[in-house]
Amino acid sequence: MIEIKENSEAFEQSLSIQKSEIIYDGTLFFCKKYLSRGNPIIDRMLEYAKNANQNIAISQLSSITSKKTKIEHTKISIEFLLQLQSIYKEFSQINQIYIWDNKHPYSKILKELNAKENQTYETYKKALEYKDIEIRVNILISVIDYTIYLLKIQLKEIKKKQSIS
Repeated sequence: MIEIKENSEAFEQSLSIQKSEIIYDGTLFFCKKYLSRGNPIIDRMLEYAKNANQNIAISQLSSITSKKTKIEHTKISIEFLLQLQSIYKEFSQINQIYIWDNKHPYSKILKELNAKENQTYETYKKALEYKDIEIRVNILISVIDYTIYLLKIQLKEIKKKQSIS
């Protein structure tokens, strides 16, 4: 993982909400492309992505959200993302799609891309809409991984601040 500098809470929060929006849009595109209409998994995937996004947004409303609420919503966001990620991994296993490890040639590029500021779906569009499903699935898994990583850092910071108060 790319190291995040201390005192970069605003950057982490901004990036995690951007990532969650990319995850939702990427999941929407993925479902339309690879899953049949009426497949109940579509609703679950979109619900997990949407709920993660909403909970991240709620946890980041610092002026109106208590630390306890921030912690709760951050944890919920992580759980929704883990559920979504498990569906992508199961899909990969069923369809014999290789899930990249840290040694894969694209992994370094993804790590650098994941840490950039001001991200939107357009940042990842070429990869997420690329014809090779292996690339699409691995990009989504990677973005989910990195978002979880950011949320865990945020959770640690919130807990640290809570213990100081």
